[in-house]
Amino acid sequence: MNPGPKSGLLRVRQFLMKDSYSFDIDAAGLDVSYRSITRLTAGSFERCGLDYLVVEAHSGAMGGSQSHEFMVASEAGEDFVVVCKSCGYSANLEKAVSRPSPPQTATGG
Repeated sequence: MNPGPKSGLLRVRQFLMKDSYSFDIDAAGLDVSYRSITRLTAGSFERCGLDYLVVEAHSGAMGGSQSHEFMVASEAGEDFVVVCKSCGYSANLEKAVSRPSPPQTATGG
């Protein structure tokens, strides 16, 4: 990840971001907290009538094993999202990974 400036200046566009951290004692507790916070956030977006997508995201300087972003399409946005409609995978372009496909033969199989 490049922590340098984007678009020539460092974060001049206003945006809303809410981070959430957990002090769970183990991974099982963290999983419960993570699902609960994700459900609550999704509910807030739905009540606002927003068409959103939950995507894998880079954890940034704070680190961590999981990070997701709730994304809403916007002309003013600066992030790019990749989506696979066949398998449901979605990620911020900074985090996206791909899997190689087996080569196809000349007959298409």
